[in-house]
Amino acid sequence: MCNCEKSRPSTMKFCKTSVRTLALAFCFGGFAGFMHLLLSVLPPDFLDRWHKLVHEKEHKNEDGVIRKDSNAGTIIYDRYGIVIATIVPPTSHMNGGKDGRTRRPLRASDSPCYMWQAVVASEDRRFFEHHGIDPKGVARAALSMTAGGGGSTITQQLVKNVFLTNERKWARKIAEVFLALLVERQMSKWEILHSYLNKIYWGHGMYGIETASAFYFGKHPSLLTLGECAMLAGIIPAPELLSPFRDPSRGKKPQARALRRMVEAGFLDAETAAFTVNEPLALGSDGLEAASGPWRAPFFVSEVLYELTQKYGRDAIFRDGLQVYTTLDLERQEIAEKIIREAAAEYDQERLTLAERGLVKAREKVEDLYKVRHEEINKGVARAVARVQAEWKRSNKNLAIMSGNSKISSKAMLAQAVAAASEKVNLNVVKKYSAAEKYLQGVVSSFEVELKEGAQSRLEGAVVAIEPLNGAVRILVGGRDYYESSFNRATLAFRPPASTFKPIVYLAALAEGPEVIFF
Repeated sequence: MCNCEKSRPSTMKFCKTSVRTLALAFCFGGFAGFMHLLLSVLPPDFLDRWHKLVHEKEHKNEDGVIRKDSNAGTIIYDRYGIVIATIVPPTSHMNGGKDGRTRRPLRASDSPCYMWQAVVASEDRRFFEHHGIDPKGVARAALSMTAGGGGSTITQQLVKNVFLTNERKWARKIAEVFLALLVERQMSKWEILHSYLNKIYWGHGMYGIETASAFYFGKHPSLLTLGECAMLAGIIPAPELLSPFRDPSRGKKPQARALRRMVEAGFLDAETAAFTVNEPLALGSDGLEAASGPWRAPFFVSEVLYELTQKYGRDAIFRDGLQVYTTLDLERQEIAEKIIREAAAEYDQERLTLAERGLVKAREKVEDLYKVRHEEINKGVARAVARVQAEWKRSNKNLAIMSGNSKISSKAMLAQAVAAASEKVNLNVVKKYSAAEKYLQGVVSSFEVELKEGAQSRLEGAVVAIEPLNGAVRILVGGRDYYESSFNRATLAFRPPASTFKPIVYLAALAEGPEVIFF
């Protein structure tokens, strides 16, 4: 009894110690797991990027002009040293830079109030209310991991653009939320918004509001109108797809959507929005010229930029003066682009021409059928009438049928017999040609559909040429026109194996030896 009582305190002490040890291990294990998760998605130069985002300051030179550190940009070469693309910093793209003077960096006061209002209304209406994370947006983002929706705040988008990738993974999303909370503690809302406008992608290889303003409208951001600000804010979700240089109406639709959201957010009244949406968008001539392609081999360059961004970060492309030597053969690349472009245009035209010719011939055949059917009906009716009349004469009857107080003469009976015979002939001939008529009408309808679809659709194509000895990519064309559709069909499109499977079959046959029977 005495031994049992003495053992109880030691047992309780052991249990308490075990629980505390497990709790401590769980705490540190969870923290270690979280840190491992965070580090797995952060870039190697995270600290450098963080310092530049949070602590980047403007400074004055001896002449008193405010400047940042010089940005050398990145030059991409083909295999022979020919320049494919020069990726310049955002502040180097302004027209004023052509005179050789260095422009000061964009200040927060240089952007009109309409710009930040349109962006906040379109991208994050509760931006000034939350602390980096919007609870409703988080719930929406949780669903979007499978549904493909959105939900990130402006702070989260800034974090993703500076530190993370576009991978749809929980680890990336958790890191994005954590970093957004940290950024909100280190930067004011206006600093976050200003940095966001200076770093996001606006399409056609343009980053930052100053570059986008010069590219699309040929002016400094401080001169942007309400309609121009709304258009720029409206294209943020998909700048390549919604670019006004791809289709002018695509500039008005996102503009109208941004204006509507500004009204809903209370930044604008409905009358001003309605007046603005009816105003034409005056696009800059420089942008129109550059829209044909600021880069040569744009599909290839976009892949190179993606790889550089993943490895070094977007800022390094502008800051470090990278000299990128690729395996591309620019001369053959441009030949392939021309072939794809001309062959696709030729196919589209040939499709329309064949559809028009087929439609004309099908309609002619329908008219011929109606003509033949009409002639056969006339001949059949004539024969039927002659036959009825001949039979009537041979019968030599002159009867009258009493119907109430009226009498139907034999001539009326003859007329009825003739009408019945004619109707019978007509029905028989129409029935005889009904199948052919139905078939030809179907042919006409199919050509009409083909003509309509041909006028609305465009053939696309892709070409990839790889050096078999070393795997070097010599040609990469992902579509007919990069600035109409930036989707790279050479690297991203899903397609059936089709003829690409034939080499596997042939190789298996050749591996069996020379005794192969060909039919």
